[in-house]
Amino acid sequence: MTEQAAEKEPGLPFDPMGLALRLLGRAPWLLLGWALAALLAIWLSLQFGSKVYQSETLLLYKPARGSDSLTMQTQLNLVKPRPNLAKVQKRLGLKGELEQLARDFEVRLQRNTDLIIVSARAPQAETAARKARTLREVFLEQQDQSRKSKLQAQLGDLESRLQRVSQALKKAEKELEVFTLENRII
Repeated sequence: MTEQAAEKEPGLPFDPMGLALRLLGRAPWLLLGWALAALLAIWLSLQFGSKVYQSETLLLYKPARGSDSLTMQTQLNLVKPRPNLAKVQKRLGLKGELEQLARDFEVRLQRNTDLIIVSARAPQAETAARKARTLREVFLEQQDQSRKSKLQAQLGDLESRLQRVSQALKKAEKELEVFTLENRII
C-alpha cells in the first residue's frame, strides 16, 4: 500500500490536509493562533510599513554604423555616474546624499536585447516616475554632448589638415609657375 501511495503523490512525504485536520482536532487553539498571528502581521504591516513605488523607463541602444561603438556594459555604466546623479538631484530639487539617490536607481540590461532599463524608487508614484524620466533625459543629454564634443574635435582636426594641404598646394603652384617661366614651358 505504501508503494501505491508513493506512486500517486510523488511530492510530499505527508498529507498536508490530513495533518491540518489532525492538528485542528487535537489543538484548535494552535490553528486559531496562526490565523490571529497572520491577521496581526497584515495589520502591523499596513500600519507601520512604508510604501515604495517603482517606475521604469527604457533606453534602446543602437550604435551608429562605422563608429567606434561602446559595449552595452559600458553604456550601462554610463547611465548613473555621480555627475548625472548630481544633475538629477538639481533638476528635481532633491535633498540628501548622492549615495542615497544612487540607491534609489537600478540600471540593468534586458536579456538578449539592446534595451537598458532604468528603474527608480520613491515613496510617491509620481516622484518615482519623474526620477526615472529625469535620469534618462540627463543620460541622453550627456551622450549627445559627448558626441558633439567628439565631432567638434574631429572637425578641428580636419580644418587644420585642410589648411596645411591648402598651403602646400599654394606652394606647389608657385613652384610650378616659377619652373614653367624658367624653362619656357607653355
